[in-house]
Amino acid sequence: MTDATSGSPLDTTTGSGDKKIAVVGDSVGYGLAFQFPAGSYPGVSVTGSAKIGCGTAEQWLVVNGVRQSQDNPECRDVFSGWENAVKSSNAKVVVWSMGGWDVYDHYVDGKVLKEQSPEYARYYRSRLEKGLAAFGPKTQVFIPKVACYDQPKFEVEGQDLALDRNDPARAKALNAIIDDFAKAHSDRVHAVDPSSWLCKDGKPIEKIDGKVMREDGVHYTSDGAKTFWAWLMPQLKSHL
Repeated sequence: MTDATSGSPLDTTTGSGDKKIAVVGDSVGYGLAFQFPAGSYPGVSVTGSAKIGCGTAEQWLVVNGVRQSQDNPECRDVFSGWENAVKSSNAKVVVWSMGGWDVYDHYVDGKVLKEQSPEYARYYRSRLEKGLAAFGPKTQVFIPKVACYDQPKFEVEGQDLALDRNDPARAKALNAIIDDFAKAHSDRVHAVDPSSWLCKDGKPIEKIDGKVMREDGVHYTSDGAKTFWAWLMPQLKSHL
């Protein structure tokens, strides 16, 4: 995640076989797909589709109370790319990565929506519904919730994005929306919580068995990706 407004598309396929998983969303999800340990899961193929700097919410961030100078037009139609990735891969399971760009306040339709407000919750829920519709009616969708970001200073347009991104209250608010969404679609949407192993008492765990899990407090290292998939795959198994 090097440029908050680049919108560069990223696509990858790792592994081979008839058991298909599509990972969509942000660059965290792309990294998980790219680093999928295919040797540990024969017969499983993982396709990743994302755009750098794009979240599930449309991109016009308000960071530390300051609106960014422009939106990111490349982030306006992310769902079509995800729909194509799911259809072309014939995936039965979608892992939908979100949070890194969605925990911010957003400028939407001429108004600033505070991330912890009912207005933002309604807006974000509408985005979740549109994303789910893009995946088609038969896919099972797994959404990893936000797990205690711990990003060092990351400055864009003079504002440190890490301050809001690392805020546990923002993560809690977004996770509540995700939980409600999953409950409303309990037949096919599953909210899963990586904080069960990435965090302790709400604080990030940097290393497990001496291995660093996230290179920048947000994106997974190769070891972190292996640990992530070892945790998630048993939950996906019955749907593949």
